[in-house]
Amino acid sequence: MIRCMRQEDAAAVLDIYRDGIDGRNATFETVVPEWEAWDRRHLPHSRFVFGEDGGPILGWVALSPYSSREAYAGVGEVSVYVRSGAGGRGIGTQLLGAVVASSEERGMWTLFSGIFPENGASIRIHLKNGFRILCRRTKIARLDGVWRDTLLLERRSERIV
Repeated sequence: MIRCMRQEDAAAVLDIYRDGIDGRNATFETVVPEWEAWDRRHLPHSRFVFGEDGGPILGWVALSPYSSREAYAGVGEVSVYVRSGAGGRGIGTQLLGAVVASSEERGMWTLFSGIFPENGASIRIHLKNGFRILCRRTKIARLDGVWRDTLLLERRSERIV
């Protein structure tokens, strides 16, 4: 079941983010931020969580602004995370579908993600939701002192022209 993210979901959202950080194939971040910092970095709309019949939250999705410049108001970076051990059940695909629909309802025309090439599950769910691989950014940043590549994936809305 997908629903809008609420303030009381903060601990679960950050716990799932910690899973991603610890796995070292989801983000360059190495420390889980305080909720207030996480909240400031993400758009206030198009935030969703996935949970099963009153059970724990198993995944979340949110958007970050690409730029503070007005020309890019319709461009957002996607963050989608699924709790460790809950993969392979379509949770990420459903969350991405929800954020795509919500972003378009709010007039956003482009979504993008930077994904480690080793994160095949994330690449697959993005491709299922209409994203395409634009390029491989070689040695874009270091994680734990090691240069890492990312793939840049983008989805251009067909509704917002």
